[in-house]
Amino acid sequence: MTRHTTYTAEPQGETSDVTDVRIHVGGKVWHLWGRGGPERERRMATDVAPGTLPVLIGAGLGHCLRALAERGIPVAVVDKEAEMERVTGVRREFADYPGVTWIDADSPKDALDQLTRWQAANGSAPFSPVVIPLYQRLDKAHYGPLADALKARASVDFWSQARYPKFRSANPKVLFLDSGYFLCGELLSALARLDVDHRAITLVRRDTGSSDFIESLLRTVIDFRPDFVLTVNHFGLDREGKLAGLLAEMGLPLASWFVDNPSLILHDYTHPGVDNTAIFTFDAGNLDAMRRKGFAHVHYLPLATDPERFRPGLSARAPSEWKSNVSFVGNSMTGPVARCLSDAALPQAMAAGYEEAAAAFGASGETDVRRYLARSRPDWLKVLDALPSQENRLALES
Repeated sequence: MTRHTTYTAEPQGETSDVTDVRIHVGGKVWHLWGRGGPERERRMATDVAPGTLPVLIGAGLGHCLRALAERGIPVAVVDKEAEMERVTGVRREFADYPGVTWIDADSPKDALDQLTRWQAANGSAPFSPVVIPLYQRLDKAHYGPLADALKARASVDFWSQARYPKFRSANPKVLFLDSGYFLCGELLSALARLDVDHRAITLVRRDTGSSDFIESLLRTVIDFRPDFVLTVNHFGLDREGKLAGLLAEMGLPLASWFVDNPSLILHDYTHPGVDNTAIFTFDAGNLDAMRRKGFAHVHYLPLATDPERFRPGLSARAPSEWKSNVSFVGNSMTGPVARCLSDAALPQAMAAGYEEAAAAFGASGETDVRRYLARSRPDWLKVLDALPSQENRLALES
């Protein structure tokens, strides 16, 4: 096989602690990693899902290999770069390391054949390819096709694992997207008291749709095999519909309980998984609106309370000044209203008159803002449509 790139390698850092490798090729200089190489390489190990067989395309500096080998799982390394090994010494370090298999075949086909036999010898678990980018530049004709083949097989293996049968027992397994919203604690407590097998994924940001979040969710799905995903107010779902479409592809139902107006939340969502999604709403008046959006499974689920927190007999713990025959617990919502008004970025003249317009809307009996404005306040509809962003328009409707 013809090598596409002839190069020499030069170590960077201390002799006993190589932090990068400088590659000299055709009068140019490439780097194995550049700044922060060791940490960047170590992080690659976190992309390997439980129950899979990691295959490294390139040994690199050895940090990813070490992190994986220390888990006690089998690891295969495809690397035939003698010049790189001369300066890193990774293969020498791991020559007798248990569980590490080196694949240095002369062709992608031979390498894949060796990997297939290695896979069969290790329980036929799916491949999890980890590709160090520089290696495909060093020998694109060798490492490129092999990486593509491994990724294709990993994809097939993933779908065969993800499309498992659901709801095979009376007690379902629930994957909960925990946004930190005030109801989430009550829901998790209820799942525990009902002895429902569940796992929670904590959302760092409520508008999560990032690839990191989706990869974390997919790893949990393969490992935990839930019967459905549960969320509140669609937290965790992205507006572009990537996650909804992915759940539909896996046949993993989504249950979303709306404890606020779902029309405002779903106003601009792309939702390819409508048939795979069950919508629950605290207000029966939202049922028809959700059906008009195309959702086939829409249900009324009113708000309730946690009997472990609110029940007779607990009042003895309360301060004496709280005692009363009737109590009201609520929120003036002045803070959220102020934030929405700020986010709407209204022209000054309209901002001064929003209370009058809002009061008229409240008295109208209408529940759809745009429908009300079109009929009764076309001046405000014109302002709404002229706002520069979807976020501004949603803030005004709120």
